[in-house]
Amino acid sequence: MAPPRNLRHQVDPPVPPALQALPASLVANIRPPPSINVHGDRAEEWTLFDQQFTWFAAATSLTNQPEPVQIAVFMSSIGPEAVKEFNSLKLSPDELSSLSQIRSALQHRFAPKVNYRFERYQFNKIIQEPEEKFDKFLTRVMIRAKRCQFGTLLDDLIVDRIIFGIRDDQLRTKLLDIDSLTLAKASSMCRNAEACSEQVKVVNADTQQKCQSTASIAAIQKSGKPSSDPPKNYNCKNCGSSHPWRQCPAFNQICKSCGKRNHLASVCKSKQQSKPAHFAPSTSESSQRPVFKAQHKNVAEIQTESPDSPQDEQLFVNALTTDMSNQCLDGILYVNSITVSQIQNKISGGDSWYESLCLPNNEISRLKLDTGAQCNVLPLKIAQKLRAQIRHSSVRRIVSYGDGNFHLEVLGEINIKARFVSRRGRIFDLTFLIVAENVSPILGLSSCLDCGFIRRVLEIDTETWSEIKAQYQLVFAGLGNAEKFPYDIVLIDNPKLSICPARRIPFQLLAPVKKELDFMENLKVIKSITHPTPVVSPMVIMRKGGKIKIGIDPYELNKNLKRHHHPLKTVEEIAATIKNSKFFTVLDCYKGYWQIPLTKRTQDYLTFSTPWGRYSCLRLPYGIASAPEIFQRIMSSLFQDLPYVEISMDDILIHACTEEELKMYTRTVLHRIQEAGFKLNPQKCIFGTSKVRFLGHIFSNKGLCPDPTKIDGILALKTPSTVAELQRFLGSVTYLGKFIENLSELTEPLRKLLKKDVVWEWTEEQNVAFEKLKKVLVSKPVLKYYDVNKPVLLSVDASSKALGAVLLQDRQPVAYATKALTDSQTYLPQIEKEALAVRFACEKFHQYIFGKELIIETDHKPLESIFRKPIFMAPPRLKRILLDVLQYNPSVIYKKGKEIPLPDMLSRDCINQEPPTETDLEVLVVLPISAPALLEFQEATTSDPELPLLTETILHGWPDKINEVPPPIRKYFNFREDLSVHQNLVLKSDQIVVPLSLRPKMLKLIHQGHLGTTSCINRARSALFWLGMTEDINRFVTTCEVCQSTHKRKQPEPLITKPIPQRPWEIVATDIFQLGTKHFLLIADSYSGFVDYKQLTTLTSYPVIQALKYWFSIHGIPDYLDSDGGPQFSSAEFAAFAKSWHFTHRISSPHYPQSNGLAERNVATVKNILMKCAKDNSDPYLALLNWRNTPRSQTLQSPNERLMSRQTKTLLPVSSENLQPKIVSNVPDSLSAARQQQKLYADRRATPQPSFQQGESVLVQEGSRYWVRGRIVEVLPEPRSYKVETESGQIFRRNSSFIRHSSLPFFRKPTSNYTSANQTDQAPSSSIASRPRRTIKPPQRLNL
Repeated sequence: MAPPRNLRHQVDPPVPPALQALPASLVANIRPPPSINVHGDRAEEWTLFDQQFTWFAAATSLTNQPEPVQIAVFMSSIGPEAVKEFNSLKLSPDELSSLSQIRSALQHRFAPKVNYRFERYQFNKIIQEPEEKFDKFLTRVMIRAKRCQFGTLLDDLIVDRIIFGIRDDQLRTKLLDIDSLTLAKASSMCRNAEACSEQVKVVNADTQQKCQSTASIAAIQKSGKPSSDPPKNYNCKNCGSSHPWRQCPAFNQICKSCGKRNHLASVCKSKQQSKPAHFAPSTSESSQRPVFKAQHKNVAEIQTESPDSPQDEQLFVNALTTDMSNQCLDGILYVNSITVSQIQNKISGGDSWYESLCLPNNEISRLKLDTGAQCNVLPLKIAQKLRAQIRHSSVRRIVSYGDGNFHLEVLGEINIKARFVSRRGRIFDLTFLIVAENVSPILGLSSCLDCGFIRRVLEIDTETWSEIKAQYQLVFAGLGNAEKFPYDIVLIDNPKLSICPARRIPFQLLAPVKKELDFMENLKVIKSITHPTPVVSPMVIMRKGGKIKIGIDPYELNKNLKRHHHPLKTVEEIAATIKNSKFFTVLDCYKGYWQIPLTKRTQDYLTFSTPWGRYSCLRLPYGIASAPEIFQRIMSSLFQDLPYVEISMDDILIHACTEEELKMYTRTVLHRIQEAGFKLNPQKCIFGTSKVRFLGHIFSNKGLCPDPTKIDGILALKTPSTVAELQRFLGSVTYLGKFIENLSELTEPLRKLLKKDVVWEWTEEQNVAFEKLKKVLVSKPVLKYYDVNKPVLLSVDASSKALGAVLLQDRQPVAYATKALTDSQTYLPQIEKEALAVRFACEKFHQYIFGKELIIETDHKPLESIFRKPIFMAPPRLKRILLDVLQYNPSVIYKKGKEIPLPDMLSRDCINQEPPTETDLEVLVVLPISAPALLEFQEATTSDPELPLLTETILHGWPDKINEVPPPIRKYFNFREDLSVHQNLVLKSDQIVVPLSLRPKMLKLIHQGHLGTTSCINRARSALFWLGMTEDINRFVTTCEVCQSTHKRKQPEPLITKPIPQRPWEIVATDIFQLGTKHFLLIADSYSGFVDYKQLTTLTSYPVIQALKYWFSIHGIPDYLDSDGGPQFSSAEFAAFAKSWHFTHRISSPHYPQSNGLAERNVATVKNILMKCAKDNSDPYLALLNWRNTPRSQTLQSPNERLMSRQTKTLLPVSSENLQPKIVSNVPDSLSAARQQQKLYADRRATPQPSFQQGESVLVQEGSRYWVRGRIVEVLPEPRSYKVETESGQIFRRNSSFIRHSSLPFFRKPTSNYTSANQTDQAPSSSIASRPRRTIKPPQRLNL
């Protein structure tokens, strides 16, 4: 159970459920929580005590006891030190009698407001102490994190602190290598590592004892007697002298005789040996082998062998084992097969796997892939050619156990960066052990995995695509019914609907039409109805492929539909999602619209008439204007949570990085399709391909690729052979002239042939110009990107032999298309050819225009009127074409032929060939930049600390893992696919990556004109990029002193309603106002609205006090008197008056008259009365009497009635009954309702503003638009009132409306003028003088 209200304060900790129903037998054993340790972490101590006491009170039913008992138990539990702190608090008797008030006071004492920035600083300093357990370290981190206000980033930042705060470097490396590391996983890994470390210590202790025994046994096997302690000095065969163990002067030295390491030339034995003694020795020699320590060590801790050990003897290692992951036995590593060059052909089998490695010296070396090898091996001969530094290696020998069991001495190791011929796009960092023998280079297991030549397969997926399709065979059969997604039609306001009668059908078509209607009724696509419906559309009949097809012509209905306008993903967004995918599946819905059921209401609107009666559609028909958007919304909602699925109307694209993932994803999608009730078209579905066309683009395992068919229309242009053909071509080029630079220069060779008296002669000069112009037409900036959110325009034309179409956006071509007419189509009437051009363009650019508002341009005037009429009114031969394009709901407009030259040229002057059905083209955009700026950017990029390395990485390829990327450029890894290099500049898409040295200059240019933050960010993003650009711009703008000093006035804050008085004359307000040359004192009552005034003879405090005494003697002394801070009210004399008369004087904020709104509003009223009376010479007191008797509303009545409970007699006739006293009831409620209504209207444009803290740097308003630096000196008890200090040292009282938060630092300017530390400015009325005065300056005194 929750504690009662008197035990709660702010936010009490929740009571554990186990304590909510504690048995009575256990209550006696429950003890209060331990006392508060005031000398420790006070906030933490108080929090724990407060939490435990809440549970204690709930468990012991203390909350049911009287308040004094609860307080006594609480105070006796906090401890004597805490009681001393409590006794220092100044609490009122009411607060001392409330436990919640006592706890709140102690909360403020022990746990004041936390400075979260300082807590974050402390949080980032936490590291694991030596010998500190992980759980204790984690507890410290989490306790500190709770005070830092991290919000949603709490777990991520705790994980970061764990990673960088633990002491185990190897564990830190493992944690950094995990991309999606959660707090639970990081904690588990750290605990496991800590437990393993403790276990390893125990194992090592046992192992050390065993190894000592093994060494003793080995010594006995060699000498036949137990080994004694080793002598202090050894006779070393490597240097020929005697020295302590491991202090050989020949270590790592190169022999001048043989070039090998670790021995001197004086003891070199290379002259005595004719061949290396490292191959497997004979059996007779095995008895002379030395015995080495068989102790397992980490590679980084391998000890070198004793100087006594002969270098030329063979090491017997057949009986030894090693941990293949991270240990080697006494500096020995194993390989499966070492092949010496002389016998390579003899022992290398045909199944060996070799890869060619391109070394830094541009030589190619063949490496054998050995998955049984623990290391990479390279002969000294190749290493010397690389001129790389050979470092000392902790590994002494390599043992081959596959090809003769022989040993190789390790001379050292080198680290090289190289790339494989089969993987030229990547550079690998490889470490090789160097041996003297001319062996075949080997690539070990670890490097084979890192380079991607092999991978571990934990599970083999043998399921085929045929099996997947067989598993979901029901999805590919029949017509679907998505019952979960019914379509409900939405009409415009006041729709104009029509009812069309049935049209006559030729007698020979009656039977086929009725058969098709019955077939559709059996499919439950339509049903026969007899009840009245609001709409009846005409039926459309067409013959397609020898079969009768029936449709509905919803032309009139479409005019009354509301479009849904479902948002679509752009090509760039989809490309960014599938950029790493290499396998694709495309699914196509079978008769997609027909699978969407209709609501009963919608069925009545989609009714059509036939000779056999009316039929109503049960499924969504083609031709409805909102159908594409509805279908897209349904499909998007079905798969919106699957990141590997993209939707384009009835096409579903599934993508994955591997084929196994794709199969898994495809099964998930097929399952959802089956559950939703949709069906697929098996003829149009593609499974497991590496290249697909989607949204007019080609997506493949290489990413987003341009579709060459998009420009085939231009590339198919034939060379002009007549003046007319050349004129058409130049007309099209001129039409796009505003997008072509140097147009006149490019067309000059062609325009020569158009001059009079010039003989037609097509030379190489004209041919070069013609090809160059064709290239211009299919390049940027003429050919532009398709923007899915912009309107589209189709421009079409038909000639006698071909069709031409251009897709335009913003009057710029997006794609071209042309198609030759068949022999039969060449004989069609021109109107049908033009209609065919419309259908060809719609089908060609289907993925661009489907679901969008479409406008089609044609130079055939009749088509414009035909497309404006219902289909049934169109010519019979055009009905099929119109029905085919009905799903696009196009608007056809007429244009003169000379206004659409592009499709005219494509239909007349192209080589007659039919291109593929889908077209698109993607063009890289490069921002224009002037030559001086380009040079400046290039020089800055070259000298930048990061960009040269970034340029090199972009050109040579990025590593697969982020930890393999050089640290300075790792921050670019997440968007590496967007980066490119052009003209020695780094680009992110079409934005220039700005070098570090140019960023200050760019910030100044971006902020030129002192634009706002949002405008500057939008301006910068259009052309520039660098990491943290938004933050830099925001910081630059907010620290711009010009911008900060010329802010507009702050937006109003929500209105604070003052307390409602409960009786007359409880709260009054006063103010001094001037009318002409006279000054008056006004007083107004908040409860009644009663107002009075007196003329002042002087502007001192004395006449003001006398006038107030006069009013107080009549109406009584108020509880509160509100005024401004004028000198009359801020004087010591007035303060003494307020103290002696026992009322509270409240001063409003300077320059903020709203805080004394009662007086200010009534000043305007009285001024208005006095001015009007002065104008007509009437009695102002009589006018004031009438005003006091005028009711404000039916509930509030007049000011006199509220103040005196009666009306006062005026010149108006009034009955004596109305002059009788009558108390006005519910005045506080009426006043509260009126003020709430006032607040409602005032807060419409108000915005809550954050408060200010003491010591905070701010901007203070001076004048109407000028702001100066300042800082908060004191937070006053009045609402939104502060004392601020300016740079000049002056201190003012200001309302928060005149103060802004600022990032500019505050500093006090030196001044010679004396400024009072408690100076406040005064209200405007204080500057009014009764007579001219000289300016009085404060005296300048020596500061002694």
